[in-house]
Amino acid sequence: MTNARLLLLLVLGAVATAAYLLSSGPEERIAKLVRDGRIGRAITVAEGVLAQGRATPRMLTTLAGLYDADGDPERAADLLEIHALVWPGEPDVLASLAALYGRSGNAEEHVAALERLVAVRPTRETLARLAALHRLAGRFDAEFTVLDRAGDGDLLAAGDRERLAQILIQRGRPRRAAEILTRAEDQSGGQGERGRMLLFEVLLETGATAEAGRRAADWLAEWRKPWLADTLLLRLAPVASAETTLALARTAIRLFPDTRFYLAKRLAEQGHGALAHDLVRGWPDPASALTEREIGGYVAVAHASGDLGLLRSAIAALGRAGFEEQAILAEAIAQTYSLPVLAAAWPDLPAEALLRRPLLGVRLARLARRDDLVLWLARSADLGALRPGERAAWLSVLRAACGPFAAFEILDRHHRRGELPGSFLAAYRQLAAQVGAPDRRQRDLVSISDGDRHVR
Repeated sequence: MTNARLLLLLVLGAVATAAYLLSSGPEERIAKLVRDGRIGRAITVAEGVLAQGRATPRMLTTLAGLYDADGDPERAADLLEIHALVWPGEPDVLASLAALYGRSGNAEEHVAALERLVAVRPTRETLARLAALHRLAGRFDAEFTVLDRAGDGDLLAAGDRERLAQILIQRGRPRRAAEILTRAEDQSGGQGERGRMLLFEVLLETGATAEAGRRAADWLAEWRKPWLADTLLLRLAPVASAETTLALARTAIRLFPDTRFYLAKRLAEQGHGALAHDLVRGWPDPASALTEREIGGYVAVAHASGDLGLLRSAIAALGRAGFEEQAILAEAIAQTYSLPVLAAAWPDLPAEALLRRPLLGVRLARLARRDDLVLWLARSADLGALRPGERAAWLSVLRAACGPFAAFEILDRHHRRGELPGSFLAAYRQLAAQVGAPDRRQRDLVSISDGDRHVR
């Protein structure tokens, strides 16, 4: 604002002050002109009143509105500045002034008006707008000042509160950030996920790990998002006590039972093997049915922790289970570790369990050089129970382990009983040709032909 303009405003302000006690009779006439759409004439009348020193606060705001509507925001702003100068501290006038400068693109005056407005009537919207203008202009210290002054109240929007907390952390004041975020969290309704995750990080940084774990457990119960349990737990484990970490883990498992072995595995992968052991201790539960997912999950935890003791515990526990559960465990060990580890860890694995996974059984028997078991499994296996992806491998192992003649004899037996899956027919005919034996269809044709000759 130039000196000449300021002088003019002071003079006009003095005139307005002198006229404050005078009657405002022309206001009704101006209002009628506005209703009739005669904005230009209304401006002329209002300016005449102002020139006579008979202006009132209402007249000034009315005339400012007329100029704004007539496309002259600069003159409208001048009138509102007079009002603010003579009758300072009226928030509605300052709000109108800020809006005028904003629409006219006068960034400097816009910010100045918002600063004055915030000083007399701070609102969430005004603070957010002022902070954003400082941020966009690169005035980060000014932005921080605006946010920090409002940090102890409830006027900051969630995004501004989180922004303030981040700045405080960057400036080495995490405890102040924790105070602001904790106060917001403890108010009714709490914060959103982003604010809570920031609070969690600040609590960890300030050493309040027990509080961080307690709040995280409450949030998991509210959010019902199992994938966040992994994030929170892995951040907590390196800095909190085992008791605090296990309390959060058990809360997550209670809320989301399917996460038990996944969380234990993740902890083991991060070097927290003792915590992982605690989470799987007592498995399997005698009162619960064993599932393939649980068995595979337990083996994955044992592998991630590098503790073969867990593996031996599982073998001992499932040694009293059914053959199907034993087969699932054996397959999981072979897939997660290796076939030699399975052979070494479980030398007395029952043949009946291997029969439920014949491909695994034959491979394990060959590794142990037990030809009798290989032949028994090959002859006893239910070929229809083989998974589609295992059938080619089964044929390859069968040929390698038994030779073409025995392999043909095994397939031929299934074929004669009508139990040979269609996917084995090509291999069956190939073996038949290799060993010089006709397949069943050829034998049937020969029988029919011999019968016809006998009849004749």
